[in-house]
Amino acid sequence: MMKKNLAIWMPFGILLLAFILRLGVLIQHGLDFILASDDMGYVSSANRLLIHGQLTYHFPDVPTAHLMPGEPFLLAFIFSLFGLDTGLWVAKVIHILIGCATIFVAMKLAAHWVGQRWSWLVGIIAAIFPPFIQVDNLYLTEGVYTFATLLLIYGSIKLAHHQTDKWLYFVMASYFLALYFRVNIALYPIALFVYLIVKRYPWKIYRRHLVMSVVALLIVMGPWWIRNALVFDDFIPLTAGSGDPLLLGTFQGEGYPRGSYDEFKAIGNARVADETDIIARMHERSIEAKKRMAEWWEDDPQSMLKSYLWLKPIIYLESVFYWKPVYDIPESIVVIWYRVLLALGILGWLTMAFTKKYRAEFLLIAIYVAINIALNSYYFAFPRYNYPLVMLWIIGTVFLVSMIVRKLKRGRNDEESSTRYYSSV
Repeated sequence: MMKKNLAIWMPFGILLLAFILRLGVLIQHGLDFILASDDMGYVSSANRLLIHGQLTYHFPDVPTAHLMPGEPFLLAFIFSLFGLDTGLWVAKVIHILIGCATIFVAMKLAAHWVGQRWSWLVGIIAAIFPPFIQVDNLYLTEGVYTFATLLLIYGSIKLAHHQTDKWLYFVMASYFLALYFRVNIALYPIALFVYLIVKRYPWKIYRRHLVMSVVALLIVMGPWWIRNALVFDDFIPLTAGSGDPLLLGTFQGEGYPRGSYDEFKAIGNARVADETDIIARMHERSIEAKKRMAEWWEDDPQSMLKSYLWLKPIIYLESVFYWKPVYDIPESIVVIWYRVLLALGILGWLTMAFTKKYRAEFLLIAIYVAINIALNSYYFAFPRYNYPLVMLWIIGTVFLVSMIVRKLKRGRNDEESSTRYYSSV
């Protein structure tokens, strides 16, 4: 009975701790806890969407395809119910609740590999980790996106084990939720495809589920595609904002061509007379980026390979998104904390690769992480974009620690058994 009660109250206590820490920041700073950048851009976009029925971002009266509509739609829905003034407070609380739900899902996911009790350590670390507290108090996509991706991974494992339509619906719902907030998840089906093959997913069921997934894709993404076609007279499957990060990425690493980002951005902009035509400007920046990449490859292919395959992945992973400190915890401490989790987490997942029971799940996670690193290294390597991976580093860290503790206990028990045997002789 005590164990059963602990299994109920311990997760509840962890989630309560997480909620109190996040609510404390809201009480302390209120609506002043903002970045005054993307977060307020989403608020303005949501307000205009609610008033004018038009998704905009850079300019009040100009439609955009620069971002996925998830966050503006979420905020607009909240504002429609509570008004803007009260809605801003409600939106903060909802993001906090989503952050707490993310911790719950992380514990459920971690329990698959480390067991229920060790999963509580994952929850405790996530509850007190300052960057998570920060994001859960901001109007950003990172929180909902991380929640959706953890649900997606959890559902993928359940789908492989149960092979039912119910878990396929769960996977699809999680995937589309993540996709409507950020495009980074778009290539996740590659990881899922490989994982299901390794798990020997029945081909007959796979074919049926594949057809169901394609139909769901058309239904869920169709409105976004139709909207973009009507507004921009072009097929835009996700967003049209990749030109800027692609150009920025050509100024990272070593040995890249001379010049500055502002210089080449101005060159591209000069070819577009209308400053409100962001799609055209992004296209021109993409052209300039590809010219620089071609020049880089021609002049110094070795430095380009080193930059894209080594230096930019390091830039992407080396730090953590913590622009707005909480509880006066300095960034220097948080970065050290993160790097410990990163190192131990990677080591933990590599250890899992040698555990036959979990090898397929390691492959799923490894491909998912590799896709994220590859995409962000090809474009603009930015530590903020690694935020959704941090929970995986925490799970990997706890897996490693649990393995070490279990081996030490096993060794101590073997030693005690030997001592008892020889003493009896």
